[in-house]
Amino acid sequence: MTSTTAGDQILIQDSLGRVRIPRWRQVALLEEYEKSGMSGAFAEHLGIKYQTFATWAQKKRKRARVEQKAPEERHPVQWM
Repeated sequence: MTSTTAGDQILIQDSLGRVRIPRWRQVALLEEYEKSGMSGAFAEHLGIKYQTFATWAQKKRKRARVEQKAPEERHPVQWM
């Protein structure tokens, strides 16, 4: 892995040169996107591929749905 700097932040890259963005930063960017009212161009503005950004949003929605379910619905007990 290598690292590059962007302003005051060190960005970690994997062996293929992809920048690894920590989960907390992904969540912050998604919240910023929701507040902005922009379209998918928001991802481009950040220098992130639209498909990557869309995947983050999809995972966030899925996590929110799971958290809304009752605990017994998340892990149903199956008796034999």
